[in-house]
Amino acid sequence: MGSKRGLQSGVDGVDVAYVLTAFQEINQCTIEMRAGALQVGRASVLRLELIANDASAEIGAAPPLGSVRLEIGYHNPISLESAILQALYRLDADLQAQKPALVSSE
Repeated sequence: MGSKRGLQSGVDGVDVAYVLTAFQEINQCTIEMRAGALQVGRASVLRLELIANDASAEIGAAPPLGSVRLEIGYHNPISLESAILQALYRLDADLQAQKPALVSSE
């Protein structure tokens, strides 16, 4: 008998947890997630914000390493899990682009 996970299509919370754990470990950060609903015209939109914080400091004790916002709604109809993965991808690109600046300032 095959596993339940083998029959699923798309990403789920388990996938997000694995990617998030690896992301934090590789980038030596902790990820803070914020979500809120916005009214844009007649439509409701979910705004998702991911903030990367230095893993060696308490959240809020130091400036964030980077952040990204993503909106889910009629114009971007994706699952919450997919939105989190997309936001992590964008945040990773932002953190990698900042690395040369961080190295040269030390």
